[in-house]
Amino acid sequence: MGSQQSVAGELQGLHEKCVDALAEPKGAEDAPRLRALLGDVLTAIGRLQGGAASEDADEDETEAASENPDLGNDDEGDEDEEDAVDELAPVDADAVIRRGEAWSDPTFPANEASLGLRDDVDEGRGPESRGWGGVAWARCGELFKHCRLFKNAPSPFDVAQGGLGDCYLLSALCVLAERPARIYKLFETTELNNAGLVGARLYLHGEERLVLVDDQLPTRGDNLFFARSRTDGEMWVSMFEKAFAKAYGSYANIEMGSTARTLETLTGAPSTTTTIRGRDAAAATAMFETIDGALKRRHVVCLGMGDHPQDLQRLVGIVEKHAYACLGSAEVQGERLVRIRNPWADGTEYRGKWSDDSEEWTPELRRDLDHGVAADGVFWMAIEDVVGLFDDVVVCAVDDHAHYCHSPRAVLPDAKTRLLAFELRPLRTAHVVVTCRQPDTRDDDAATGYHAVRAAVYRLPDANSPAAKRVGASGGEDHTYLVARDVVAADATLHANRSYIVVVETFEDRERLGPLDGTCVVSTYGGATCAIAPLAPKQADLAQATCALAFTRFAKDARESNYGDDAPSVTLRTWSRRGESLYAMLYTNASEGLVLSERVTFELENCEVYRATLDADGDAVVALTAVDPTVKVTLAPGAATLLLIRKSPDAQSFGYNYRRAYRIRGH
Repeated sequence: MGSQQSVAGELQGLHEKCVDALAEPKGAEDAPRLRALLGDVLTAIGRLQGGAASEDADEDETEAASENPDLGNDDEGDEDEEDAVDELAPVDADAVIRRGEAWSDPTFPANEASLGLRDDVDEGRGPESRGWGGVAWARCGELFKHCRLFKNAPSPFDVAQGGLGDCYLLSALCVLAERPARIYKLFETTELNNAGLVGARLYLHGEERLVLVDDQLPTRGDNLFFARSRTDGEMWVSMFEKAFAKAYGSYANIEMGSTARTLETLTGAPSTTTTIRGRDAAAATAMFETIDGALKRRHVVCLGMGDHPQDLQRLVGIVEKHAYACLGSAEVQGERLVRIRNPWADGTEYRGKWSDDSEEWTPELRRDLDHGVAADGVFWMAIEDVVGLFDDVVVCAVDDHAHYCHSPRAVLPDAKTRLLAFELRPLRTAHVVVTCRQPDTRDDDAATGYHAVRAAVYRLPDANSPAAKRVGASGGEDHTYLVARDVVAADATLHANRSYIVVVETFEDRERLGPLDGTCVVSTYGGATCAIAPLAPKQADLAQATCALAFTRFAKDARESNYGDDAPSVTLRTWSRRGESLYAMLYTNASEGLVLSERVTFELENCEVYRATLDADGDAVVALTAVDPTVKVTLAPGAATLLLIRKSPDAQSFGYNYRRAYRIRGH
């Protein structure tokens, strides 16, 4: 579990090897560029060794956490969050392991508080009321004579649910266990140690975090009470469930949850949930294509069941309000089949067509599809029955070779600050998903626990491409605000060493909303490592204004007004995008051979107005000045002015009109 210092030492050694490699003739051409990049690596190492990750931050920039995913040391400005994160990994793990003595985690002790049983605080949450009476704690070595974290390669058949309603988590582990490397990646080590200390890695609040736990587990009698492996003495399922419970405060806090959000927490990969709305043949075909296509791309798939008016468990063996793992798909005898697993890992299985003992099975089919008759929770279903019974399908776009990157944590904008922006630079051209993530509230009603946000990604203009371009935005065509933990800002190909900005907006005043977290992290997941850094508020405004300028000048949907033959060559271009609060007006005097004295008076209602000062080429905004709703602009020949109009937060619409006066003189 190496310290920051050891990691820095490893990087230092790698740097030296790279420099040596560049001395070879084949590396001569790229040597200057690569040496510069390696110099940047050394600079980053220096920050890591000095613990000064946040010292370079401009005081005017938005509050942000440091970028240490292992220890999670946040800015001092958010003391409550800092305490919560620090409790995940509060000790020197290497020192504890070297001592070899049994370690007890003081931040997640073996008592009812860690179970989440607090009768003195929450009436009705005591052990008896939850059916958790008689629960005790025991170490792995006390439960099993021979125990290991992994006895065999992880498998979906390892996972068995216990007395905790966390089927969504266990279904996520099942589908990930189809690829053992994904399970190994969840742990800091693949072996138990004498200290009983285990480290698990989760993507919490959008940041990769190390969660340390001891090996004291809830038991009843001589058996594990919560999730377990079906192999005696194999502990990875139980230990990961404990780490997940610690990350969210208690075992009780992880009862019931979202499979999609959990897969994102386990992998960093974006997830989508598709509601099964139709029950006809067309819906069945579309759903099979979704499931089969996702599995062929090596994505992971889960099925969800909500409330149902009939007792499906009694009738056909499907459990209501339950999550299932989808393990495979096949087409046989003209039928499309899906292989499914109940994380209970017992005989509670589907009892209809293609169930374990149904007449459709032949010895040859059982061999070809590797399916036997066992009370293991695994069964096959025809796709028509899947869409007839289940309510939704979750697909997580896991990529074993993807890079996960995230920004420092930043404070969400409110009605006063208007917007938050990050600069994003991919190190190579690749397809990347850009996401704005809020902390997981673990509330029963998640909609009350998150800010309404929207996010968009803009490519900034450069010498090769003078027009800014929006490459992605949340909320569909209307770019509407979404009340959600994770909001996808772009799912697109980003180009190497191009500058992009990610703009995050809210329409809410956090001071009025009460106890919401109020922070976010911007993350990327895909084929490239991306550098992500917050922009200061002024820089954010300028970056978005530059995008608006380019859209106004080049966008096909910009409206253009030209004046008659008796008027100078003056053009007014206006641009807005449906659903956006930002409106741009570019007023250009392109007259030649004339001296024009032009004065325009704009009168606007229900909006905030900013006048932009452009650079010498008129391609970028160098300054923004707030002005009164009545704006007087004087333009010389060849000059341009840009007005940015932002609708007032409480206004349904805004309006404007303008008056012009000009005088022409010949040379």
